[in-house]
Amino acid sequence: MDETDLMILMRLTANARTPYRELSDHFQMSVAAIHKRIQGMTEEGVIAGYKLIINPFYKGAFPVMVRGYIGDRKMPQYEEFLASDDRNYQFILTGGRRVYLAGMLHGMSEVSEWVEKVRKAFDLQDSQVLFDKDTAEMMDRIRDREYDPEFQRKDMRILSELQKDPRAALSDVAEKVGFTSKFVSRRLNRLLEQRWVQFRVDFNLVKAKMMVTIMDVHCLGDDGKALFIDCLKDIRSSTLLQAVHFTNVPDEMMVLYTSWDVDALRSTVRELESCPGVKEISPNIIYDFRELPTWIDKSLHS
Repeated sequence: MDETDLMILMRLTANARTPYRELSDHFQMSVAAIHKRIQGMTEEGVIAGYKLIINPFYKGAFPVMVRGYIGDRKMPQYEEFLASDDRNYQFILTGGRRVYLAGMLHGMSEVSEWVEKVRKAFDLQDSQVLFDKDTAEMMDRIRDREYDPEFQRKDMRILSELQKDPRAALSDVAEKVGFTSKFVSRRLNRLLEQRWVQFRVDFNLVKAKMMVTIMDVHCLGDDGKALFIDCLKDIRSSTLLQAVHFTNVPDEMMVLYTSWDVDALRSTVRELESCPGVKEISPNIIYDFRELPTWIDKSLHS
């Protein structure tokens, strides 16, 4: 793998259905060259496949994240807990025994119960509960009935086929679900525009010889956070940076960074620390990252 392969991989991570022609235009190389690079990454095991991600809000759920430092329990106990609750969605373990676990919950009444289960299972120390910044907006959209239930049933039939092959031609999907290609295309475009679904590449960090780091960025108030976000847009390596911020932690953001080695990580941390509005940055290299099967996946086949 070289830097171009990495950049292609990042583009596919953002949208796994990106046409080869669009990648060709962006990287100024032939479609055949793009195909060869992707084929090579697939054969090497860097690209493990493609997956469809359904926004939990679309099925009436919302994400909650718990983070903290784990106790002395062994990993088999964690594995048992991760598999025991369909609400567990995303698990991240970093250096320093720091864990991040995201859950997809059906209502605020579940938050305390699920969070307590997580804290007990991991024997969490210095734990914190985080809510995504989009939660309020998405819940308002659900309450406003922005989508029609009948359309949702048709959407789920389309998504069920795309889950089997996320890069399938829409004409093939249309034939299998009994809709026109135009209807399938229109519904899928709307789902993408409304951020109800996302298509991502599933890649192997070890085979890719890449590091992914979570940086907890502490800002100087809301104004500092706004300044940092503007600075993030201007950083040259921003294509490898993904920012996430939370509504209930006003002075903090979480930044995911993909790099080749520790030197690149150090350089980026220094660059981010020079941004106006930044108080402190705590980088944590990810050792284990996985997205767990949830009730959302099961609902596609129900």
